[in-house]
Amino acid sequence: MNVEYFNNLPNTKKILLKITLIGILSALSYVGVLIQIPIPSPIGKPMIHLGNLIVIISALLFGGIIGGASGSIGMGLYDLIHGYDIFSIIRTIILKLVMGLIVGFVYRKLLK
Repeated sequence: MNVEYFNNLPNTKKILLKITLIGILSALSYVGVLIQIPIPSPIGKPMIHLGNLIVIISALLFGGIIGGASGSIGMGLYDLIHGYDIFSIIRTIILKLVMGLIVGFVYRKLLK
């Protein structure tokens, strides 16, 4: 994102842009979870999916808060819609938020 353009925006437009980014990236992370490759295992149904990739890329591009929030919303909705239990949903929401925050924080520290 062009920093000069973003800094010149009024606060209401900044908030609207952040909300829009979170919505679009949440939808992308939801679709990313739908694209999955199952891993054979005797226990559970492990899978590889593209949802985490969307969270990491969005945290690198737009910051940890936007990346974490979009991953939490998108993958939390996936778990909710596809019938996972409440503990799995809460765990997904917390882990994706923390993942986005950590990636964004570490990337910003490495830039300085």
